[in-house]
Amino acid sequence: MRAVRWDVISRRREEGAAWRMEGCDTAAAPGPEGPSGESSAPDLAQTSASGPVSEVPQAPARRKAVKKRKEAAVAAIPRGRPKSGRVWKDPGRKRFSLMVQDKPLRTSWERKLKERQEKKLVRDLVQQLQEAKQKEREEKKRRREENLRRRLENERKAEIVQVIRNPMKLKRAKKKQLRRVEKRDTLGMLQKAPVRCTMVEVTVTPSSSLADQMVQVVVSGLAPSQLVTLRAWLMDEHGERFQARAFYRSDEEGTVDAGRHAALGGNYTGVWPMGLFWFLQPDSLFKRLVKRDVMGSPFLFHLEVFDGICLLSGQQDNPLATCTAERWYVGPGVQRVPIREGRVRGALLLPPGPGPFPAVIDLFGGAGGLIEFRAGLLASRGFAVLALAFFAYEDLPKGLTQLDLDYFEEAVELLLRHPKVRGPGLGVIGVSKGAEVALAMAAFLPQVVATVWINGTTFLYGNPLHYKGLRIPSIPYQTERMLFTELGAMDNSAIFADPRSPAYSSSAIPVEKIQGKVLFVVGEADRSFNSKLFAQLATERLPQDAYRLLSYPGAGHLIEPPGSPLCSISSLRGSPRPVVWGGEPVPHARAQQHSWQEIVQFLELHLNPVPAIKL
Repeated sequence: MRAVRWDVISRRREEGAAWRMEGCDTAAAPGPEGPSGESSAPDLAQTSASGPVSEVPQAPARRKAVKKRKEAAVAAIPRGRPKSGRVWKDPGRKRFSLMVQDKPLRTSWERKLKERQEKKLVRDLVQQLQEAKQKEREEKKRRREENLRRRLENERKAEIVQVIRNPMKLKRAKKKQLRRVEKRDTLGMLQKAPVRCTMVEVTVTPSSSLADQMVQVVVSGLAPSQLVTLRAWLMDEHGERFQARAFYRSDEEGTVDAGRHAALGGNYTGVWPMGLFWFLQPDSLFKRLVKRDVMGSPFLFHLEVFDGICLLSGQQDNPLATCTAERWYVGPGVQRVPIREGRVRGALLLPPGPGPFPAVIDLFGGAGGLIEFRAGLLASRGFAVLALAFFAYEDLPKGLTQLDLDYFEEAVELLLRHPKVRGPGLGVIGVSKGAEVALAMAAFLPQVVATVWINGTTFLYGNPLHYKGLRIPSIPYQTERMLFTELGAMDNSAIFADPRSPAYSSSAIPVEKIQGKVLFVVGEADRSFNSKLFAQLATERLPQDAYRLLSYPGAGHLIEPPGSPLCSISSLRGSPRPVVWGGEPVPHARAQQHSWQEIVQFLELHLNPVPAIKL
């Protein structure tokens, strides 16, 4: 039998631990005398010796006392404190829990947006600084490489080199001398060509100009008689690249002046001050260079100079010098006003100033839509120009089925009512189908006092004319007579029936009714119309003082301002194949330069405009 330690039992009861003694008699429990009473020990020993001990249930009062002691022991432990007293084992306790934590303030939406914007500005600033640093590092690296290249080049130029013309000297040379022998290209040394250390520079003066103005292209800093390639290129609004190149040899001063020196080859030969601008060719076939957004931006020309003959310019070719030039189609202060009044659709381009200005209506041909680059150049010279669309634009008919002269009369009246337009007459300029319309307007509308007809017809083909109940029948196209070139383009010069046939006399435009003056501009190499024949038939019915005829051998159909290069074949709206326009580069460029000057002078003479604008 184990001895009972009452002090242990009492302490564990105070701590709240439940104890149960197995194998002990209930008599061993402390009685009223307490654990130190004398009568308790003999009874316990006697009972255990006499036999097995049986458990005697405690009295209810004693059980209540035990329960109270347990509750008192449990209540003595603070709430939330572990019994073991090891507070660092409490998972609910947090670090720095004794620190006073304030409730975060609520932020307004405007302040959040402001903070967000400030963070974005900070990020953008950081990105700009990083990009600036990266650019500075790249520039520093480029300068370092350039300085290294120049230093090596200067060291090479400063060397005292002896050219070995007799190979027998190598047999008599010592090993130390042979180590210093190098194999080099000595052709330049044998020719004793002087070496120039100046920097090559190419300039365009002025760097910003109108597309029909002349500029000066000069390259300086070359070696005397150095052969170089001059290349000009631009990207149009559709991403198509147009370029031209020419080969020149510098003079004794190391200079190439496109206005004085002749090109030896390339896209042109001879002295052409504007050759790099006028002889552009597209990289892709059948593309035409047309400026659509005349107000927003210019054509940006890139000029490059290469050493020697450079046929294909790639990334591996480093030019000796580069520069850029801007070619605008409107001068400073020119305003563009969209026209959507009644049935009339187009754009009115007005010169700067209060006016009034002489008026001109500008018409293009079978491509339809709205083309404004010629109107912008005329507006820069002091004319109020209405670029007029008459099909395939906005809500106008998609195709041209007939010529409604009432529509053009409405456009004339609208233009003359404008407060900045000076009346009572106006001018009309048209090319191709637009020239046919311009001639009909001059015949029927008395307000038209000056007409410029460029490579059109003087008979109605394909589309009859209607005006106030009058109808002029048209001559049908003979499409079965069209021809295809080796490139697959359509040659339409044969689809027009001979207008001299008596059967087609009723389709002639009554030019004898024209009250104003007419300027006929003819390209004799026109492969779209027989423009020369049509102009001759019209002049036979006009008085001698009512017209002037300009005929250019070798010029094609699309005679435009001199800023536009020759387009001999191009795609056309509504045509299944590209169309042949004809023309040869050199005579066509001369025709455009001369005819544009004559056109401007003709309109100035009969409409008396204000002075032109210069950039």
